[in-house]
Amino acid sequence: MRHIFVILVLIVMLLGINNRSAIAAQAEYSVGVEAAYSDNSLLSDTDINDDLQQSLLFGFLLQEDGARVSADITAMVDYRKYRDNTFNDENWYYLNGRVDVTLRPSSLFWVVEDYYSQVERDTLSPGTPDNLVNTNVFSTGPDIYFRINPLNRLHLENRYTDYRFDDTPTDSQRKSLLLSWEYTVSSGINLSTNAEYHDAQFKELEDSDFRRTDIYFRLDGQQSRTSYQFDLGRSNIDRAVEENVNGYLTHLIVRNQFRLDSYFQFDASAQYTDTAQDLLSANSQTLNPQLNLVGEQISGDVFYDRRVEMIYHLGSSINSYQLQLVYRDEDYEILLQDRRTRGARINHTYNYSSRIIFNSFIQYQTYDNLDVDQLDKLTLAGLAMDYRLSRNYTMRFEYNYNAQESTVVTSDYKENRILFSVYYGRNPRSYR
Repeated sequence: MRHIFVILVLIVMLLGINNRSAIAAQAEYSVGVEAAYSDNSLLSDTDINDDLQQSLLFGFLLQEDGARVSADITAMVDYRKYRDNTFNDENWYYLNGRVDVTLRPSSLFWVVEDYYSQVERDTLSPGTPDNLVNTNVFSTGPDIYFRINPLNRLHLENRYTDYRFDDTPTDSQRKSLLLSWEYTVSSGINLSTNAEYHDAQFKELEDSDFRRTDIYFRLDGQQSRTSYQFDLGRSNIDRAVEENVNGYLTHLIVRNQFRLDSYFQFDASAQYTDTAQDLLSANSQTLNPQLNLVGEQISGDVFYDRRVEMIYHLGSSINSYQLQLVYRDEDYEILLQDRRTRGARINHTYNYSSRIIFNSFIQYQTYDNLDVDQLDKLTLAGLAMDYRLSRNYTMRFEYNYNAQESTVVTSDYKENRILFSVYYGRNPRSYR
């Protein structure tokens, strides 16, 4: 948690500096109480126990877009207690924060990022609280730009990044350097040639240390309502003990905002990565956290990652629909963690009146764990109603169904979950 307090104190100091200029800040908080009943809290096919979980929730948001400081921070705290002691009472923390400080306009910036969340310790086991570990990514460093002429500029990015995974030996520190030559083709199209260097040092898994070099070209632009980015290059990874690896790096992102509240987004990539770098991408670049495929398996190994994500969102003042499709193929170099993941999720939001909002979703995912011959099929569904008691207070009723079918019989389970909450402001869980 130490980085969380560092960044929050830093923000307060920076906002004090920014008060000398025009300020465009938004700050909000919310508090809530929640009770959640589960008829199978252990997510087991044989050891079935019900339990009541009680939570006190606190959410916080700070957004600043000033001349000197740009900040976007969301945080949530969940003080959780179990009536029947199925799990130990515990406090859960979440943080997603980035701050950009302008030291010299158009040429020198300082960036601070901090992401705190939880991931599963063992993805072959159910995602119960005792199978979760805290993770934290803290990254900071300068961005420097040199204007060569009106069409060309040089970009230098230097970062120190600290990755922490509680109760695992995979903590690491990274030093990275990016050198980019950027060329403006037209008002809506940019080209760049990029070279990245990463030096990864593990605290306990010293045999996993590696140095990575990426060379790639990037095309990005904006045409009418469509934005796009395309990367193409190659990665070379020099590992301390194991055989060196190299492979192609490619990434395509396309987004079309075809209406004010409606868009289509497509994201496809193929590249070498590792658990830590994947976790940073999960927090800073993921399309949608509801069906997230990044940062899921913890290891000190590198792997070749092929991924496709697609979102179609259709919104209006009364109804909004969202379809999300995902596919991922993870090919590890050493560890027996090769896996293919497929998933689909449909969300619907219906604004029945100014006081009542209905939300529903259904989600289906398969995890094909190739090296251990285990196929897990997960089904999630939910229905919720938010009833606004007054301008600031809201009451929420929610029902969730959670089931898994697996080729390992002991991994099958079914769960029905009922939640009731009352909160001030917006739902504190939306800050996650």
